[in-house]
Amino acid sequence: MLLHTLKTVGTVLVGYGALALTTTTYGSLVFYTGFNEGVGHPSGTYLGSQTTGVKANTVDYSNQVNPFANGGYSVYIPAINPAYNNAVTFTTPTSLNDVSFTSGTIAAWINPESFPVSTGNRIFTTRETGGSSDAFDFYIWNPNHATNGGRLELHAGNGSGPATYTTTQAVFTNDSVNKWHFVAVTWDGNADRIDFYIGDSTGVLTHIETLTGININPQHHASDIRIGTGQGAGAYFKGLIDEFYLYNHALTMSELQAIMTKAVPEPASVTLLCLGGLLLTRRRSA
Repeated sequence: MLLHTLKTVGTVLVGYGALALTTTTYGSLVFYTGFNEGVGHPSGTYLGSQTTGVKANTVDYSNQVNPFANGGYSVYIPAINPAYNNAVTFTTPTSLNDVSFTSGTIAAWINPESFPVSTGNRIFTTRETGGSSDAFDFYIWNPNHATNGGRLELHAGNGSGPATYTTTQAVFTNDSVNKWHFVAVTWDGNADRIDFYIGDSTGVLTHIETLTGININPQHHASDIRIGTGQGAGAYFKGLIDEFYLYNHALTMSELQAIMTKAVPEPASVTLLCLGGLLLTRRRSA
């Protein structure tokens, strides 16, 4: 698969000194993974350098991919072990606490198989194991939850107390399972706002709502980026996850649309294409 080859080789090139050629299309890309390896452990790009994740328990690859992937793989989270480590874990080479997240974006393609616990599906976390007031947690509430049924929620603690931001309307229902959805949340520290989005398999991206008067500065991150889980036992995801992005810049709706539909190259592919262009230029000069 051409896309699979570009992603894998490009990531290796980043790890071996092509960092100066790597460009991020929008803002600062802190972390990206596409789960396209198919075997072994997944690769990711963290601040332009390669990092390798670990698939815990029976987490595995799937050839069911988001509708714009053009081949490759996603990762399947079976949620058979309701524990904090039932996920894909990337240990960051430097601390996330060194990265400013006063503005940012979290985005991914997800395909929930079910909502196995009352709190719903946890997509991603950087929280400390025992720190309920720490860092990031991004999740979907179980559609049957009495208060927050079907809502998207961002947890962004600064270490001194819990800080949760939840949509005021339901985004997911019991009919949302076994379908691909693009979910995204952005926050802008200059504008003091949070925006939630959802996209579908046809490429339509919908702005759900804006929360205003909010100033986010998440701190006290763990040393890991965990995909397919939340903080603590019983906080996990069941289903497929593909194309995960973490920026420290609030993407616009048109920028989110572009990464959702693959209208821009993946980070590792950009590196490979830039390197190829440089080699071609040097050959012509010679």
